[in-house]
Amino acid sequence: MHFCVGTAQREHRRFSSDFRDRLLTQLLVSLFLFYLAYSRVPGADWEDAQKVFLKGEYAECARLAKEALKDRFADEEWSILLAKAQMEVGQYKEAQSGISEALTRRSRSLALRLMACDVFRLNGEIERVKETMDEINQIASMRRWLNSDPATVIALGRAALLLGADPRLVLENFYNQVK
Repeated sequence: MHFCVGTAQREHRRFSSDFRDRLLTQLLVSLFLFYLAYSRVPGADWEDAQKVFLKGEYAECARLAKEALKDRFADEEWSILLAKAQMEVGQYKEAQSGISEALTRRSRSLALRLMACDVFRLNGEIERVKETMDEINQIASMRRWLNSDPATVIALGRAALLLGADPRLVLENFYNQVK
């Protein structure tokens, strides 16, 4: 009798393990499909929007960025692109409003803060530029950025230049890491 109970327990564990593995696989596939479904906004392709911006079609670029930003999972790059397009056509207040809203959603983004510095400067808000640069400096010093993505390292290098760092040191310590 003892042998049968042990065998049944082993079979139950094997079945439970197989069931758990299948369930985990289904969950991962579902999450991946969810990511694919919601990572892009239909009609608002990042590469197309960049091409439109580079052609000088800033109103169309702003429209594409606004469309993409309707998705709550939109990347910060869309907010940056929208602000750039708005500034190119002199919509400085709109750019400031949009970048300020983006900062509330992604409060630790260095790239958004750098864009905010440009927007604030063009709106004549020099004190906000100084505050934002101080925030960038604080965020950069708190964060382990050495293993960060290239965009973050580039943003840190740009911030260092804006804060008056030696360009050669910025090249060596930031930009050469991204090569």
